[in-house]
Amino acid sequence: MQSYGNCVSAKGILIGLIIVFLLISFSGCTRYVWYHHDQKASLNFQNDKFQCEDNVAKYRADAGKPVEESAIKDRMNDCMKALGYGWGPASEAPDDSFVFEDNR
Repeated sequence: MQSYGNCVSAKGILIGLIIVFLLISFSGCTRYVWYHHDQKASLNFQNDKFQCEDNVAKYRADAGKPVEESAIKDRMNDCMKALGYGWGPASEAPDDSFVFEDNR
């Protein structure tokens, strides 16, 4: 009599790998957006974003040394928030606000 209690089949391993792959691939699907209660023109959003990017570029140049990417993102977020924008998952943007995509 043969015992298979401690054997793992190749089919079981393959199914396990497929499940892990699917879980990993769907884990980063949250879409983050900028939103604003009063701003509804995408051109104004682009101008505000450009203004903040320019501000960040000057900050980076004035630093005189390499600046961590997290500090750059924080600076950008602070600038946009000062202009009245919020940043978060699209599903959590307030219903009465205008949503703007940002591919960063």
